[in-house]
Amino acid sequence: MMEATRTLGMLVLLSITAACGGQSFEEGMLAICQSPSQAPVAAAQPSARATAAGLWIGQHVTNPEARELFAALAPLPPDQKAHRARQAAARAGIDRCPLAEVWSPRASP
Repeated sequence: MMEATRTLGMLVLLSITAACGGQSFEEGMLAICQSPSQAPVAAAQPSARATAAGLWIGQHVTNPEARELFAALAPLPPDQKAHRARQAAARAGIDRCPLAEVWSPRASP
């Protein structure tokens, strides 16, 4: 519940920031990482979830650096997409990137 509340709060902040001006790289990466839970998806297939997330990102991520990073992931195989998304999320100070989990789930400890 705490994670959902935090995510909702961050997404509200993203919306306010986008409406008031520019979106930071960190805000853009948060939106990218949280896109699987924000994009409306009926299918359980990872490819369908990733496609829906990509469409949502195109509409909600305005930071040029974050958009460029996301576009650069497109031609990569899923495991490399996940690795690069996790690296960018870490650079943005984000601990967990659910979109990366769609591409390549981490093994449970």
